[in-house]
Amino acid sequence: MPGLLQTAEYTRAVVRAYDPFLEEEAAEARVAARRARAHIFENPRKPRYWAEDAHRTRSEDRHLA
Repeated sequence: MPGLLQTAEYTRAVVRAYDPFLEEEAAEARVAARRARAHIFENPRKPRYWAEDAHRTRSEDRHLA
């Protein structure tokens, strides 16, 4: 999931998965920093953001052949 689209809870899980021994204060600082960048979407002149799900299963790939 792109960082700009992550919820605080998801970001927290990603930070914890990357470094499970990180102190709580440092982890929350990383979460806050990532979430602060997402504030650009609150601007009236916000950028357009397009995301595409490119995940396919092997069974779906067989139907393409």
